[in-house]
Amino acid sequence: MSCNLMFSEYLKKARLNGNVWIADVREEFNSSSQIPFEVKLKLTLLDNNEREFRLHLPDYSDEGEKKLLTDYISASLYNILAAVGGRRYEFIYDEENDKLNSLIFEVNNRFKPEIRGYGKIIRENQRISSHISFDGKTVEKRNLPEYLRKTVSDAQKGVRAGIDVGGTDIKLAVSKDGILAGTLEYDWNPSVFKTGDEFVRPVIELAKKLLGMAGAEKFDGIGLSFPDVCIFDKICGGETPKTLGIHNNSDVDYEREFKKISDLGAALKELCIENGEIHIVNDGSVAAFAAGVELAFKGDDELISDGVFSYALGTSFGSGWIDENGDVPPIPQEFYDSIIDIGSYESGLFAARDLRSTVSEASGFQGVDRYVGQAAAFRYAYDINPSLLDGFIEENNGMLKIISEPSDMRKLCLEHLMRLAKSGNEDAKAVFLKIGECLGQVSREVEYLLQPESDMRYIFGRFAKYPEIFSLLKEGHKKTMPKLELIAADDGLAFSPLMVQLAKKRDITVAQFGQAIGAIYLSAKK
Repeated sequence: MSCNLMFSEYLKKARLNGNVWIADVREEFNSSSQIPFEVKLKLTLLDNNEREFRLHLPDYSDEGEKKLLTDYISASLYNILAAVGGRRYEFIYDEENDKLNSLIFEVNNRFKPEIRGYGKIIRENQRISSHISFDGKTVEKRNLPEYLRKTVSDAQKGVRAGIDVGGTDIKLAVSKDGILAGTLEYDWNPSVFKTGDEFVRPVIELAKKLLGMAGAEKFDGIGLSFPDVCIFDKICGGETPKTLGIHNNSDVDYEREFKKISDLGAALKELCIENGEIHIVNDGSVAAFAAGVELAFKGDDELISDGVFSYALGTSFGSGWIDENGDVPPIPQEFYDSIIDIGSYESGLFAARDLRSTVSEASGFQGVDRYVGQAAAFRYAYDINPSLLDGFIEENNGMLKIISEPSDMRKLCLEHLMRLAKSGNEDAKAVFLKIGECLGQVSREVEYLLQPESDMRYIFGRFAKYPEIFSLLKEGHKKTMPKLELIAADDGLAFSPLMVQLAKKRDITVAQFGQAIGAIYLSAKK
C-alpha cells in the first residue's frame, strides 16, 4: 500500500469515529518499504541508564496527514514515558528536513510540564525523579517460587493488614497469626476530594478498625495496594484521576497536598510496632504478586519462574509486574492512561466527564481508562444501545454522565450491565466483548515496551468476578492478541493459606478481596 493510500485509510477511519490502533500504525510504518524517514528517540531512564527507540515515518502531503503523524509520535513518546519513565528525552533525526523539523517542533511543544495533556507525563516523571533515589539500590537474585513461599510463611506471624485502595472503594483485610480475622469494604469517590487530608484520613481510620477486629494495638506489618506510581514503597506519581479534585482546587498548593498522600506510608507506620514493615506497591503489581503467590502454592513453579504479569480491571485499569526475582521493576508501568487509539475523532470531542468521551479526565486526551474498565463499559453501552443505561444516566447542559449524587451509581450501573450480559442480553454481551478487544490492544503495547516473557495475564477486579463476563473478555482479547492467555484471579486461584480461607467465605470472593490478601503477604516481603 502506498503512503498516500495508507494515510487516506487511517484518516477516513478516524474521521468516521473509527479506531486507529497505534500498534497497527507502528507495524504498518515499520514494515513498509516506502517509509523514507527515521527518528531516534534517545531516553535517559530514571536510573540514568539509556534506552533507544526508533520511529519509522512516512512523508506527509497535507495537514490531515501531518496531524496523524504528530499524534502518532506524541502517543509513542507518551506511552514510553508512562511505561518505563525517564529523566530526559531527545529526538535524533535529519535536522535538514523541514517536514521533520515541523513535526518534532509540534511534538516538543505538547510535552511542556505546564501544559495540560501530554505535559502530565513530564510532571509525573519530574516528581518521580525528585521523590526517588536509585543510589545504592541493588538487585538480589532469587528463586521466585521459593521466595514467594517464604514470604507467605513470614506473613503467618503477627498482626498484618492488607489495604487495597481503589477508585470507588477500599477493600481491607487483617490476619492474626495466619488466621483471617476480618475484612472491610468502604465506598468512596476520591476524585471529588479537595485536599490530601480527605484522601488520607479514611485510610488511617479504616486501618484502626482492622486493629480492633484483630484485638490488637499495633500491626506487625502493613501492605498497601495503591492506584498510582509507587517506587521503593513511595507514592510518587500524582497524576491520576483520583487526585483530580485536588488538582482543580485553586485554594491549595497541589504539591503540598500530594505530599500528604505520598507520606501515607509514614502515617500508617505509626500504627505498627517499632520494627514493623510498610510496603506500598501499585495496585496492578500487587495483583501480579498475589497471582505469583497462589501459583507458587499450587506448585506451578515453571509458570512463574520468569515473573508474573497481571491486569486489574475495576473502576479503571491497572497493570502489574513482578520480575524473576520477585521485585516490582522501579518504573511507572502506567498503562492505564496510555494511548492505544489515535483515531475516534468524534468521541474525542466530548468533554472528559461525558460518558461518551474517549478523553481521560487525568490527561485530557484519549486514554486506556476509556477503552477498558468501568468508564469503558458505560461508553460502549451507550454506543451500542443507550437503553442499557436506563435509570442510571443524567443529562446536564448536553453532558451525559452516570448519576453520582446524592449517591454514586457507577458501581451499581456496572453490576447492572454485568447482570444483563449474564442473562444473555446480546447488547450487554457486546459491551464486554469490545472491552476484551481493547484489552488486547493494551497487551500489544505492553509487549512492545516491556516484553514480558510470560504469555499469561492474570486478571483481578470486578471484571473477573463472574465467569460469564470473564469469558467474554477472553473471547474479545483473543481476537486482538491470540498468543496470550487471560486467567481469572477468582476462587480457582486460591491455594495459599489466607486465600483458601477467603475462598470459603460466602459473602465475599477472591476476585473482590484477593488484592487485599496479596497486600497482607506483601507486608512480610524482605
